[in-house]
Amino acid sequence: MAPSCSITRAIDKYVGDLVNIPVDQPLDTAFGDALEAEKGVRLLFRSDCYNPLLLNPYICLIDIFNVPLAARRTRARRIEPHTTDIYDHHVFPLPSSRRRLSLMASTVSDIEAFQARWKIFTHDALSKMKAEDWENVIAAGGSVLACLMEPRPALDSLSDLSEYFQSEIYAASDIDLFLWGLSPKQAEKKMIDIYHAVRAAMPSHVTCVRKANTISIHTEWPQRPIQIILRLYQSPAEILVEFDVDAACCAYDGKRVWVNSRSLTALVRQSNIIDVSRRSPSYEARLLKYAKRGFEVYIPSLRRASVKLSIYSNDGVSGQQGLARLLALEAANYGPPLVAEDHEHFDANNYDTPFKIPYGKSWTAEKIENMIRERVNYYTMSAFSPVLTCSQDAWMNCKPIKDCWTEGQHKPAHFNMLNEGISNYHRHVFFAGTMEQCLAYFCQACAIIEDMGLVLASFNSRMYISGPVK
Repeated sequence: MAPSCSITRAIDKYVGDLVNIPVDQPLDTAFGDALEAEKGVRLLFRSDCYNPLLLNPYICLIDIFNVPLAARRTRARRIEPHTTDIYDHHVFPLPSSRRRLSLMASTVSDIEAFQARWKIFTHDALSKMKAEDWENVIAAGGSVLACLMEPRPALDSLSDLSEYFQSEIYAASDIDLFLWGLSPKQAEKKMIDIYHAVRAAMPSHVTCVRKANTISIHTEWPQRPIQIILRLYQSPAEILVEFDVDAACCAYDGKRVWVNSRSLTALVRQSNIIDVSRRSPSYEARLLKYAKRGFEVYIPSLRRASVKLSIYSNDGVSGQQGLARLLALEAANYGPPLVAEDHEHFDANNYDTPFKIPYGKSWTAEKIENMIRERVNYYTMSAFSPVLTCSQDAWMNCKPIKDCWTEGQHKPAHFNMLNEGISNYHRHVFFAGTMEQCLAYFCQACAIIEDMGLVLASFNSRMYISGPVK
């Protein structure tokens, strides 16, 4: 592994190359050293997390507004008119109306412009967070990218921008918050502080929903859900180095916007590079999500002439993985009407479970609580739920997962592997209440099955919740 100074030099050299290399020249070679440096840091976090190199929480990261505007110029790929060049080595190719021309700005100009957009995107939900509340917290991913990038076509007013942020491509976008450099007790206090800051900023009722991997804060539309990831990270560098989609590798810490070299490259080229080492079950769906937000998928080895036509059939999405699934999704979402289907139900979020909390004009915090309460009332009459004990203003769902959705196909409970061997056990999928209630031991009936902890342990981490957050 290269020493810290070598990593810094590789990143600085790449930024310099972005300034000096003409925009019509290839970028792959210049990008190579920076990408290798980042891969080395990723390997360290996985194999040697106490390495002194990782003491720098921003190793491999770039303060985007400390980068010259010349390094943030768009580097548009050359496409000859009336040819098939648009499909060469790229999936989900962007139409001309959404392409920026070379030399156009790929990001907003400065931190003030970013914060003005952040205010619109978040509807001021985080405006009451003080400087100390932002310590050891970053917002990262799609919400930050939305406020950082220059949309295409360009928008002329703040009202146009607000409408754009409420359009279909961002309508379901959460605000993801990550905690780093904290002990479990410190993290709990931080989450409570964030919750109370959101309550102070919002005029309407606020509720929290706990699921296996997140606690999300909900209020009234159009305020977006604020999703806190239930994992403690070592640093912002660790958070971003593990992101699967290049463009999303950006973070806001309340004062500065950070990106890594992958994100900066995606911004200037309007494309994400496929990386099979980062593949997850939702990888292809997430690449599609970001394609709809203005990023093609660059696959240097792609040879479309060698692709079998059967991949583009109606059944291609559910029957394929990797590149084949990516091409099938392209056909389903961008192809002719014969293969056009709605594949919006595929998970496009690495932190969520198959159980989505509704978001839209007709939903409020009270309606979300009532929805969860109604499910509790229904299932407490079944054979699946023993005694429930909870406060009047906190509700949970404690049913077994009676069915599941996988690759777009509904399957009954006995085909759901998550229920194998435990289909009649009391357990929770989600819980609604205050942040303090969500963090605590919220159900006394769970104590009845504590002896089954070893049986349920693997399921709790994947879909079910019990006891206090650990």
